[in-house]
Amino acid sequence: MLIAIIVILFAVGMFLVLHDDHDNSYTKNEKQPTRQRDFKPASQKPAASQGNTPRPARFAESQPERPYRPGTVPVQEMEKPVLDFHFLDRIEYHSVLPEQTMSSFITGLQGHCTDKDLGGLVGWIEVNPNGGGLEAHASPDGRLMGYLPMKDRAAFLAFNPGSFVCPFAGHVDISVTGKYYADIRIVLPASRDFVEEALVGFLG
Repeated sequence: MLIAIIVILFAVGMFLVLHDDHDNSYTKNEKQPTRQRDFKPASQKPAASQGNTPRPARFAESQPERPYRPGTVPVQEMEKPVLDFHFLDRIEYHSVLPEQTMSSFITGLQGHCTDKDLGGLVGWIEVNPNGGGLEAHASPDGRLMGYLPMKDRAAFLAFNPGSFVCPFAGHVDISVTGKYYADIRIVLPASRDFVEEALVGFLG
């Protein structure tokens, strides 16, 4: 009985040794190759090669600056007017005058103004001794820029009954119709400090 059991165990062992492998593509003592799994890699965005990375839209080629209406000088080529306050040294001041200002605008700019005058403006208003017109002159060269409108003439003479030379500050701009205009603040020459503070405050 014992011999029969030994024979059976020997036979089973030989069977396992001879028939264990079902793949004859490799020899004994070689590691059985693992089965390859089919898989799709996760989608990845292709890395942009250096030197070919497109610039974002906000860094696109800059468009040429549009010129001012009605002028033709590009913005970057225009020089801002230099505000020269030295004319205040030549103004005659009167301490008896109240520290007052009035608002108005300059007419007639079309014949005296160019795109280079756009922006801040300082100067003085004086009464023309010949025709009585209220002239607006620009600092520093005293160039005639235009006039106070007729509708403000009575208000100005009431504001300045002594017809003193009055400093002003303003901004030259272009209207929707393509015309130059300038809103201004006129200051009574009560004192140098008051005048300068009022002009600078208006210009911001």
